[in-house]
Amino acid sequence: MAYFLQNEELEVRIAEPGEDYRGTRFDWSGLVTQVTARRSGLTYCSVESEQPGQGSGGIGLCNEFGIEGPPGYDTAPGGWFTKIGIGRLQRPDDGPYDFMRAYPLRPYRIETEGDAVSRRFTVQPEEENGYACRLEKTLTLEGSRLRIAYRLTNIGAKAIDTEEYVHNFLRIGAHAIGPDYVLTLGDPVRLLETDPVLTAPLAVRGNELTWTERPAGEFYSKLPAPEREHRFTWELRHRPTGAYVRESGDFPVERLAFWGHAGVVSPEAFVRIRLQPGEEKSWTRTYEFSAD
Repeated sequence: MAYFLQNEELEVRIAEPGEDYRGTRFDWSGLVTQVTARRSGLTYCSVESEQPGQGSGGIGLCNEFGIEGPPGYDTAPGGWFTKIGIGRLQRPDDGPYDFMRAYPLRPYRIETEGDAVSRRFTVQPEEENGYACRLEKTLTLEGSRLRIAYRLTNIGAKAIDTEEYVHNFLRIGAHAIGPDYVLTLGDPVRLLETDPVLTAPLAVRGNELTWTERPAGEFYSKLPAPEREHRFTWELRHRPTGAYVRESGDFPVERLAFWGHAGVVSPEAFVRIRLQPGEEKSWTRTYEFSAD
């Protein structure tokens, strides 16, 4: 059973943990599968891939912890490690961690409570090899804004060093990604690292990035972190309609990236998390949706 947040401006659909998504990559708690403008019916979220069997099952605003290696992955093959927001995963062999791989899973218990405009999820972990983090995620709808507040507490015996980001799977209405879209950052755009296999016809001008034609395949690039210490913002706008999605945050950004193809684009802002036993960290992401 999905949960819905609603006001005069927006309807936000949140998946029941383990219902729409049961993979081992993305956090199961507070997974926003769709945001809809109430007056126009315009939608803002898409799926990672519309081809069955492709991708990792991502949809909407889904976040991930530890994409480059979850806590405790150095366990021996056959041992279990921690994937925050999901559960304990089993390491099958000596190979490096692969976020696209499906691992054997023992999911955590997730509690939830809320009302028409706010819902809280609490992921109750089980300690594995000294690692355990309790995650609280609260989603609150305020006008045309959706605020997602995180609190991560290290209740294990070992220190945690990881990162979190939201893989924003976005498409405004049914409009394919291409020249009608522009991605605007808070600082001048500079492509740092581009996979030669994942390229697209991009045009950069100041703080703006756009596509000179509809991309034929996937694209990916890393971007420099914002120069400002404690704030960041990006905006994805569909120019013919004026509709946009804008994200901002109250934390220093570790790095930025964007990925996508003709059916979806995903701006990503990463936050670094380092916690000693007993410590906690809170941060907030705020999304604004406009259907101009």
